[in-house]
Amino acid sequence: MPTLVTASLIAAPLISGGVSRLGVKYVVAPGWHIYWENPGETGIPTTIDLTLPEGFTAGPVHYPGPETFMMPGDLTNYGYEGEVVILADLTTPAAPVSLSGDGAIAAETRWLACRAEQCVPGSAALSLSLADLPAEDETAEFFHHLPGPLPDTATQLTDGLTTTITLTGPQAGEVYPDLALERVLAAHSVTPSSDGLSVVLTLKETPPVGAAVVIRVELPTGEAHYRVVLGG
Repeated sequence: MPTLVTASLIAAPLISGGVSRLGVKYVVAPGWHIYWENPGETGIPTTIDLTLPEGFTAGPVHYPGPETFMMPGDLTNYGYEGEVVILADLTTPAAPVSLSGDGAIAAETRWLACRAEQCVPGSAALSLSLADLPAEDETAEFFHHLPGPLPDTATQLTDGLTTTITLTGPQAGEVYPDLALERVLAAHSVTPSSDGLSVVLTLKETPPVGAAVVIRVELPTGEAHYRVVLGG
């Protein structure tokens, strides 16, 4: 079987005592997909475990907005095809010597590649020496693929366990709850109106801290993804 997924580490130049970025780039074979942090009704999330040199810390990983894949049995999956990059913030120690030593950034990543009725698990052990970090930011274009905040023209109203988000402009959209929100999500709807889109989320109980939904919309300029945190 040909290689279904190729994974590699990319990074931005380190900032002494500051925050930069690193990421894992996945190139997925045509006709196959891998999964978002919430894989949907089937599948396994794509995960990254980082091992860093002493003094370095990394924040949680940031997934770009997913798309929907329908699997046999009318099962709904959330994930990616083609090329995708999952990013993490990297905090660097202040001591300049730490940026030019013999240390390395290591990542263990696991995924499940699927098409139709066939799925194949995969993994990779990746490493990037501090001495070989790029002079240019390899992550910049992919950072802009991450879901952003709601635009200023949008409104968000919460009444008890129901949140209504109104977006001006788009006439079509999809809702992707993260795993924390899906556990408490009772129902959702996406309804077009004369001037935009209304997204209604009804919860079974108060969401945990940080629980969020990603909303994908179609705009005249292309698609956009917004991340809305519902868990205070």
